[in-house]
Amino acid sequence: MSDQTDPQAETGGGESWLNELLFALAVLAFGAIYFWQSMLITVEEGGVNARTLPAIMSGAILLYGLGRAIQLLLRRPASAAPRIAQGRSILLWVVLPLTVEMVVYVQLIHLAGYLLATFLTMLAVFWTFGLRRPLPMILLSAGAAVVMQLIFVKLLGLYMPSGSLIDLALF
Repeated sequence: MSDQTDPQAETGGGESWLNELLFALAVLAFGAIYFWQSMLITVEEGGVNARTLPAIMSGAILLYGLGRAIQLLLRRPASAAPRIAQGRSILLWVVLPLTVEMVVYVQLIHLAGYLLATFLTMLAVFWTFGLRRPLPMILLSAGAAVVMQLIFVKLLGLYMPSGSLIDLALF
């Protein structure tokens, strides 16, 4: 008999299914808070502004969380769902660290500016997801920070905050 037709077999049992459902609900909560906070960004003009990208990103996070929760509740788990090492809770080892990283990121932007805060946060996020090789972490983090800076400042013409202690905004 094949395990491919059994939803319990695909999720690794009841405990794993519950962890995945809790993760989906945590993603929904994070997306809702993210959307609420993005709506508090003050803007003076219409069109593409400082509120646009956070609102789009939070909407995508909400849709993912909702879709994943519905999928799990219908007992049809995704076959390509991310897995955490045996014995580790997704909530404790992924959701909690990422939430803390995002809170620290917001504070770092005020102190160190967008570019440096993004670089440091990307390093932390890669570490959370298990990347431990220093050179790829540094190259990917630096590349992502510079590309995002170029997109927001040069392409979209948006102002990226400079830090009160350090300002590395070279562009």
